[in-house]
Amino acid sequence: MKDQFIATVSHELRTPLTSIKGSLGLLSGGAAGPLPSKAQALLSTAERNAQRLFALINDLLDMEKLVAGKMPMNLRVQPVAPLLDEIIESMWGYSAQHQVAIQMPDDWPSALINVDAPRLAQALTNLLSNAIKFSPQGEAVEVRVKTYADTIEISVCDHGPGIDPIFRAHLFQRFSQADGSDTRKLPGTGLGLAISQEICKQMGGEVGYRDAVGGGADFFIVLPREA
Repeated sequence: MKDQFIATVSHELRTPLTSIKGSLGLLSGGAAGPLPSKAQALLSTAERNAQRLFALINDLLDMEKLVAGKMPMNLRVQPVAPLLDEIIESMWGYSAQHQVAIQMPDDWPSALINVDAPRLAQALTNLLSNAIKFSPQGEAVEVRVKTYADTIEISVCDHGPGIDPIFRAHLFQRFSQADGSDTRKLPGTGLGLAISQEICKQMGGEVGYRDAVGGGADFFIVLPREA
């Protein structure tokens, strides 16, 4: 009943919020003429918060589909290297905004995986955005790939505060956040890791966590290897 209520409310909110975002975008683009600097600052704040709310609604809808088994997976055997290049390239702007570098090897292993490319991108982007968000400015997030006989592991390692041992049992639960207070400094829905886990499970894999060497968090995706 609760899941159905959340899904229904999310659907009902999405349409008016899309209209609000569009209207704010038009104002920001000068459709109503130039705005005073104070009005522009207020408009920018409204746009940021509308985007956060839109992301929350999308996460809620994705979670509902995944739990209900209604999210279609278009699995296709494909090389992992170009997928990783495209995903990391899409994160350059976000990493630059936070002044955190993304480090990766010069060459990826030549392995094949059977995945839905957009959904893998969604799962890995969640891990990357978390790692960047929790990293101190000037640090780097490392993306590594290890291949085994039957599996491939894609890891995202940061040098932030790491995960409190008390919280680790709840990492992949919906709406779980290490800092769940109203005054937390970093935004988030508490759904990203749960969504990544469900996506990877539906592709025959899983998401895991371990402490990073030297401090920080090391999240990894394990997927079946085709070749």
